[in-house]
Amino acid sequence: MTRVVQRALSAVLFVSVVALAVNAFAQSESVGVNQYFSNCASCHESNDPGHQAPKTAVLKKMTPEHILDVMTNGSMRNAAAAVSDQDKRLIAEWVSGRKLDSDSVGAAEKMPNACATHQPVRESNAPGWNGWGVDYRNSRFQHNAGLSPGQVSRLQLKWAFGFPGATALYSQTLFDGRLYVTSNAGYVYSLDAETGCLHWGFHAQAAVRSGFTVGRLSKADPRLAIFFGDIHGTAYALSASTGEELWKTLTDPHPLARITGTPVLFEGRVFVPVASLEEPESGQAD
Repeated sequence: MTRVVQRALSAVLFVSVVALAVNAFAQSESVGVNQYFSNCASCHESNDPGHQAPKTAVLKKMTPEHILDVMTNGSMRNAAAAVSDQDKRLIAEWVSGRKLDSDSVGAAEKMPNACATHQPVRESNAPGWNGWGVDYRNSRFQHNAGLSPGQVSRLQLKWAFGFPGATALYSQTLFDGRLYVTSNAGYVYSLDAETGCLHWGFHAQAAVRSGFTVGRLSKADPRLAIFFGDIHGTAYALSASTGEELWKTLTDPHPLARITGTPVLFEGRVFVPVASLEEPESGQAD
């Protein structure tokens, strides 16, 4: 089997795993919303001048580790005394937008499968899947798969990768032999599509549900970057080769803004679709 076919098979297998995980992510992402509105919102969403508690929009900028520590050991310890430890964790994870990771178990330096070498990412005509729909028409069709229809029925598992601290995963892009993936723990990983080894990891502020788009930073800057967004409305650009953060920006200050659609890169501009959770979460208000 050729190397091109092997890479294509790896991508197909991974996409299948992602499809199975979508329902799990949908169930786990906002599981703490009821606990928050039952135990916390009466103060944190109050307009009473006597309440000095920070608004939910402020809390959403904090890490889940800090929120849990404040409820367990800090100023909110007495107010949260009747809340179970499990519900405290769910509240912290819902407010912050990602899973707790106090020991940084998902950090790249703690992963056992680092790649021996890290070749730079280059523009390539090899089979890939860049962005959500592959092209500007959002065709979602692979024109250069590197395998025939007859081979599909003989696909077998080539490798597997575990996501530390995560309960669900989302998003995938294949570009120049690199597979870019993420989970609700907030880590973005660059994997070798042929072997599954890890090139780098990056910890976003919140979980990433958008896909990834790979392209040049600008006409004048040939560096390749991956563009994506998190569920708190922040857009990012990372070096496709090293994972270095090149920039990040909040696209919308609304506390329920989120990015679930994949950014599109065109002529040096990044177009970022922004959504909101106003409809489902407004139903939790008193």
